[in-house]
Amino acid sequence: MAVALPGGGDGIPSASRQELRVRLLLARQAPVVHPWQGHEEEAKAKASQVEYLLMRLKQRLIDLPAGIDIVEFVQLDGKLPPDTRCS
Repeated sequence: MAVALPGGGDGIPSASRQELRVRLLLARQAPVVHPWQGHEEEAKAKASQVEYLLMRLKQRLIDLPAGIDIVEFVQLDGKLPPDTRCS
């Protein structure tokens, strides 16, 4: 597929014109990657992990440790904070 550029006496050397054609072709074929795409996948994975943890709490398969806020418990992926673990 060729890209038609204004030709003739525009003062652009033919080598530069050819490079511009190649760049335009490559730009048209390059996949569009949005900076938030990876973050969206991570967010979905984290949301699934949180839903799973909440389901296990609801089913009483795990217990919320005494003295730990539910938000902190979820942020720690259902694990105890390092300072409350038994040695």
